[in-house]
Amino acid sequence: MKTALVALAAALAAWGQSQRPRDLGPGKLLVAARELADPNFSQAVVLLVKHDATSAMGVVLTRESRYTIGRLFPEIAKSNETRAYVGGPVSRAGVIALGRSKQAPAGADAVVGDVWMTADKALLERMIRENANPETFRVYLGYTGWGGRQLENEVEHGAWHIFNADPAAAFAADVKGLWERYMRRVEAQIAMVRAR
Repeated sequence: MKTALVALAAALAAWGQSQRPRDLGPGKLLVAARELADPNFSQAVVLLVKHDATSAMGVVLTRESRYTIGRLFPEIAKSNETRAYVGGPVSRAGVIALGRSKQAPAGADAVVGDVWMTADKALLERMIRENANPETFRVYLGYTGWGGRQLENEVEHGAWHIFNADPAAAFAADVKGLWERYMRRVEAQIAMVRAR
């Protein structure tokens, strides 16, 4: 049985999907397992933006908020009807953004590929004032956070599937369908391995 599980884990990792804590890192995607009951993360896809031995931070990509950017920033973007997203249960009063460009602007941190993150007020306001395209700039209320080995423990207990970085996923047009698309990949991969 143990040999079969090791073979399954190796095969899934080869296809870009893992449930091994050592595969965590900035830019990785966390896809909530079907069994994950926490309402903050049920059917969530999270982009990890930071990860080290002491903590992890990410944003939920799959939760549109009820607020528009124009409502959040009426003094600079009153007519902007682009939706903001709920980045996670931590500090929902705070705003961070993900952007995509060849080079991360001053005040931003590179995440993966051409994707960057910022909580810098001046940069956020400049991007909003310039009416940045939602295909390359998204605003999030709050974030997800884990301390110590908390995320590693959740992965070990089967709460998350880890996928290799995919910058396009952070700016998917259909965020509501993102989780289902990744889960179909997980389940297809498991079925193929079990059929061997």
